[in-house]
Amino acid sequence: TWHWFRTLDPERSWEAPDPTRFTLTLGADGRALVRADCNRGAGSYALQDGRLELEAIATTKMACPTANGLDARFLAQLDAVRLVVVSAGMLRADLLADGGTMFFVAEPDAKFGAYRCEGDRRAWAVYTEARARVVTGPDTHDLPLAVSASGARYAQGDVVWWVKGDEAFLEKGGVRTLSGCTRTPPAA
Repeated sequence: TWHWFRTLDPERSWEAPDPTRFTLTLGADGRALVRADCNRGAGSYALQDGRLELEAIATTKMACPTANGLDARFLAQLDAVRLVVVSAGMLRADLLADGGTMFFVAEPDAKFGAYRCEGDRRAWAVYTEARARVVTGPDTHDLPLAVSASGARYAQGDVVWWVKGDEAFLEKGGVRTLSGCTRTPPAA
């Protein structure tokens, strides 16, 4: 089961307020199960060479009082998924016609952080108890929690993501590649 936490498109982004309420399960039998807030659905899927085709996903049509239309947006985005890849423990799903990218994680307790950095650059991080998965442009880093005297430090090889409060930076080979990153409030 994959828990949706964020979709980025060329114009804006959407964030799941509770990733456990927006899920995609791809069964070994070719059956797909979907949860879109208070609605649930099922159908079939085909996955070959990274191409995912979700077919005939029938869902309930309840009005979800807390979804604010995000349930319908999530289902529409799932309908547009064409390519998927698992990278750094995340499922990345590219949408049809450069419509954006959906991001999923397997852990239901994952927390999400969006950051604006110097030079108008962006970073996104998914935090679980023992790791951070950091997305910077096309790169995704899966970094385990490391010893730190102050703040949180996630490191793998020569890549380090430092977080203290709402501030963060990324180092590669001892050189800061992202500086002055500040956590931004959740998107609608």
